[in-house]
Amino acid sequence: MALRNQLKAIGVVGLDSNHLINASRESCEVFLTLDKGILKKRDDIRDILSIECLEPVALLERLKMSRSEGAG
Repeated sequence: MALRNQLKAIGVVGLDSNHLINASRESCEVFLTLDKGILKKRDDIRDILSIECLEPVALLERLKMSRSEGAG
């Protein structure tokens, strides 16, 4: 309940809150979304849940960068 209240305090409620809390409990490192509301609050969400919120394109770019760094 504490996590839900912390998310509510930053404006993340309902199913968004449920999905983020479940992802955190499953030890996910990244939460992929196109939801602009969640993405705008990504820093606060990371502080509360230790999960990074990214757009799918941002994750793909990160994976490409890490792949090219590993090839060198």
